Amino acid sequence: MRWLWPILMFAITGWVAWYNDAHTDRQVMFPFVDVLFPELAADPIAMGRRSVEILFGLAVGSTVFTLAEQVRASARRRRRLREEQGEE
Repeated sequence: MRWLWPILMFAITGWVAWYNDAHTDRQVMFPFVDVLFPELAADPIAMGRRSVEILFGLAVGSTVFTLAEQVRASARRRRRLREEQGEE
């Protein structure tokens, strides 16, 4: 269950990238991308590309966070096992 969010984020990023490449008349965009990057406000294709970059960054960030959580949980489990073995 821990890896659901990163997998979902990469799937969404892939779908948005595919959709934006397949349709030149309309683009799926990250909310407020025109406010974040005002120089792109006149170019919807560039805003669509920037949206994919933002989503990809979020997917990578969630993967790094999940990987760090996985490592921490594994270290806690190993520490607990060593403590239990030391008590016996």
